[in-house]
Amino acid sequence: MAEVFLISLIEQSQKTQDKVIEINTLYNNLKEKIISVNSVYATKLLDIIFTTPIVSFIHIKKRIDVKSNQTIYNLLEKFMKIGILKEVGIKKRNRTFVFSQLLQVLKNE
Repeated sequence: MAEVFLISLIEQSQKTQDKVIEINTLYNNLKEKIISVNSVYATKLLDIIFTTPIVSFIHIKKRIDVKSNQTIYNLLEKFMKIGILKEVGIKKRNRTFVFSQLLQVLKNE
């Protein structure tokens, strides 16, 4: 019985390790990709969406210290243009964005 438990534990540990490596690879690849965004806030937004893959404008605004909402809107547009974020819903205010690449990694077994 203990042997079966240990085998299961080893298998689950390997799956978890593989997932962590996949997430880390995704982060590093996107960190290179966002260089084209040319914004001092790009890495901060990337960090935010890695911790909260479904995020609202208000949530981003609270976590990025910028004076202008337009700066955030411009950054979000650039992230959508290069395929990192997708907008969901049709709201004009407090728009919601999804980081589907990360959600897909988390969903896969």
